[in-house]
Amino acid sequence: MFENHAAGKGLAVIEGGNLVTFGIQPTRAETGYGYLEIASRPEGSGVPTCLTSFFEKPDATHAQ
Repeated sequence: MFENHAAGKGLAVIEGGNLVTFGIQPTRAETGYGYLEIASRPEGSGVPTCLTSFFEKPDATHAQ
């Protein structure tokens, strides 16, 4: 039912024993949200991409 959507693709990853998180492309630097650093740019394919790190609510310099 959802296999062609992000949720369905994420479910397949979860079934493989991994964690899944969803993110959105920011439109501006923001200090109130965390940032995901991904291993490679997904380019809108919807294919799950490995997460390199997570930055919790960065200061203004790092958010830029």
